[in-house]
Amino acid sequence: SPKTILYRAHLIRASSEEISIRYRRHGGAVDRIRDKITEIQEEKEVGHVVQAVIFDQDGLMFDTESLVAQAWKEIGPKYGIFADSEFMRELRGRKPEQIRECHLKRFGAEVMEHYDEFLVEKRRYSYEWIDRNGVPVKKGLKELLSYLKSHGIKTAVATASSKVWTERNVRGAGV
Repeated sequence: SPKTILYRAHLIRASSEEISIRYRRHGGAVDRIRDKITEIQEEKEVGHVVQAVIFDQDGLMFDTESLVAQAWKEIGPKYGIFADSEFMRELRGRKPEQIRECHLKRFGAEVMEHYDEFLVEKRRYSYEWIDRNGVPVKKGLKELLSYLKSHGIKTAVATASSKVWTERNVRGAGV
């Protein structure tokens, strides 16, 4: 259905063919990626060897979506922003300017007067949470990265999140 949230990882073959692995939020994504790579590698056909895997950060590598949703719910009401789970799903994977537009449509121009202050406080909440608790690494991520490295498969991160947030999470998680 259009409301179903799918995450994906992209596998790049030697033939430059890109395979997109889609998976539901709680569907054991890391295991599915490893299984798909193994399946492809076993084909042993020219051009079918996986050369690289491009990861989406939020939801696949790190459980930052839950953290951001928590920050939204904690900080938002102070600014007149009440983000229910449906609204949060609408925001996933969007760029900052698209998220701003969604807020404007949903909450109106009056709320948007303090939107930048809201973002600063929400970001601070998330950073402080990670400082106290560490980056919420998804189960199996480190094992998958080790598997990819041992098989000479390059990795990269692609995300709609900011460079600062992404680098902080990658470094903090030790990956």
